[in-house]
Amino acid sequence: MPAPLPALDPDLDLSLALRTLRELSLNEGDLGYAYWTKVHDLLRAAPTMQQRIRDLEHRCACAERMSSIQPATEVDASTQAELNSRIDERLAPLNAGQAPEALDRFMQEPVALDSKLRAGDSDC
Repeated sequence: MPAPLPALDPDLDLSLALRTLRELSLNEGDLGYAYWTKVHDLLRAAPTMQQRIRDLEHRCACAERMSSIQPATEVDASTQAELNSRIDERLAPLNAGQAPEALDRFMQEPVALDSKLRAGDSDC
């Protein structure tokens, strides 16, 4: 199980760090610009990503509670392979430079699992 994410202090002002990263990107040539710009964008997106992770954890907890109400069913190997493939396909774009947008699209799409559970289309 992965370690829990450290909580971001809502009062923490990231403007100095973001400004410094922007300066580094402008002073280190093309490769430095590309690298520091990505780091800048990741830092800027961190609070939003952390909130999305909390939302996803909430949805997973809701789904677990819902699944405990329904009788458990066995998933055959071909169904499991198909689900794994679909998950891998949806996660692949998250390694791209547009990770926040890809995560937004992924979280907006409901997913049906064996017609028993729908994730992404309602809150608990």
